[in-house]
Amino acid sequence: MKETEVLVIGGGVVGCFIARELSRYQLDITLVEKNPDVCTGTSKANTALVHAGFNADADKLKGRLNVRGNELFRNRIQRELDIPLKWLGALVVARKEEEIAILERLYKNGKQNGVEELEIVTGDRLFELEPNLNPEAVAALYAPTAGVVNPFELTVALANNAVENGAEVILEAEVLDIEVQRDYKLVKTAQGEIKTELVINAAGVYADKIARMVGIDKFTITPRRGEYYLYDKLIDLEVNHTIFQVPKENTKGTVVSPTDEGNLLIGPNAEEIEDKANRSTTREGLDEVFAGAKKTLPNLSKKKVIKEFAGLRAAIKETEDFLIEASDVPGFINVAGIQSPGLASSPAVAEMVVDIVKDEVDEELEEDPEYDPNYEQPFTKFRELDHEERAEL
Repeated sequence: MKETEVLVIGGGVVGCFIARELSRYQLDITLVEKNPDVCTGTSKANTALVHAGFNADADKLKGRLNVRGNELFRNRIQRELDIPLKWLGALVVARKEEEIAILERLYKNGKQNGVEELEIVTGDRLFELEPNLNPEAVAALYAPTAGVVNPFELTVALANNAVENGAEVILEAEVLDIEVQRDYKLVKTAQGEIKTELVINAAGVYADKIARMVGIDKFTITPRRGEYYLYDKLIDLEVNHTIFQVPKENTKGTVVSPTDEGNLLIGPNAEEIEDKANRSTTREGLDEVFAGAKKTLPNLSKKKVIKEFAGLRAAIKETEDFLIEASDVPGFINVAGIQSPGLASSPAVAEMVVDIVKDEVDEELEEDPEYDPNYEQPFTKFRELDHEERAEL
């Protein structure tokens, strides 16, 4: 039987950020992931945005953690982890005069959240930023601090850096059951039993299932499916920023955005489903995505589409907010409902979890003097080389 002080359940970007942040301290940390690698759930199939934070409700955790996470990405994470992160900036585009009031509300909300450099642009300036924008566009909220990241390289770098600092990652280790004992938890996984003092539940769309194993039924995760098109880099349509439509109740509308590698990504829609493993695409959903993107870029076609895919957001419908708290079960922390802007918020989520861990353990956490936050990618980024360098390789 394996023993560990802290067990993190879930190898998505949030779980891996938590494991890495905890590896700063003299703790025995283990992360378990049910799939053959990290970043195989929600973290792999999303819009890959580091949101600026203007849309998140300032009265919710989303609002606070989004802006803090964006700041951490800009000032620390990008440098430490050697990850591809491009600060393209974002536009929320209004096509009707009456929608300008929504832009003004988002501007005010962003300022309240602490988002820097926000402005509302109109006229020639708008089309200088995006020449192929729908001619009907009348104004846009411009957020220069928004970015795009490669979620795969980010999550793998987090896991590897955590391991370099003493954590252990166990793959293909689905959690099957948890027994609550007086001063420890016995976690039964597909790779054997693990005895631990503290469990951190960061299991994404399965976080409610994990919580119920210890008798917690205060929240339910509703999978919210979003479908996407991915275009070849050779698409003959210039897009310079992440472009949003004026947001609706459950979605920011169809997003049009370059990726960190220079492809064009459009999506998602938002459909609540029951099956937590259903990442299939639908004709109706993809048509909705394409029609939405055409409202932003009228000249868009389906030529050069190279991939259609879907991802699931782990939503808590009752609150539409993150749930990050020590539970009523001693030694069990829930990190659930981390939907958009979850990727952007993830380093701040990890900070918050560390503070909760400090409250949960009896003694003060001691920092590891050998902790090294720096991680260098172990491979050459072929896409970043010029032709001569590629030929030499």
